[in-house]
Amino acid sequence: MSNIVLREATFDDAKIIFDLSNDEQVRANSIKKNLIEWQNHLKWLKIRLTDDNYKIFLFFFENNFIGQVKFEISPPEAIISISIHNDFRGKGLSAIILKRAIECFLRKNNAIKSIFALIRPENVSSIKSFSKTGFVYSKNELINQEQFFKFIYSNRAYGNSETQH
Repeated sequence: MSNIVLREATFDDAKIIFDLSNDEQVRANSIKKNLIEWQNHLKWLKIRLTDDNYKIFLFFFENNFIGQVKFEISPPEAIISISIHNDFRGKGLSAIILKRAIECFLRKNNAIKSIFALIRPENVSSIKSFSKTGFVYSKNELINQEQFFKFIYSNRAYGNSETQH
């Protein structure tokens, strides 16, 4: 699927982001498992879209929404998360999407040394996708009394003057 389109989210994407974020499997694998209310989502999205320290990338195949990758930036690192639409799960797209999102993100954020993901231990497909993309297990992390695996991706281009534009 080389014709996967990546673009940054806009406020017009509120409904597809909301629906994906409230998907049963997405909620089960999230840090916060509670369903999101529409009005809270709209407020959150409006804030995030104007926040220079937050990026939301959306992916499409033939105008069909595949999923999203989000980055929360806190230099010199960023937190990454991914959600895949139910219609595209199990097709091996997560690693492809992660790689494209990271490449796009780092081109514009070359001061980031590392990117990390927090993954529930039972989320085997995410562990495989992040590992395939170059993330390595770092440690267990306790959040809200629950265990998560912390995986880290090192920006090998960090500090390389040839990659900074």
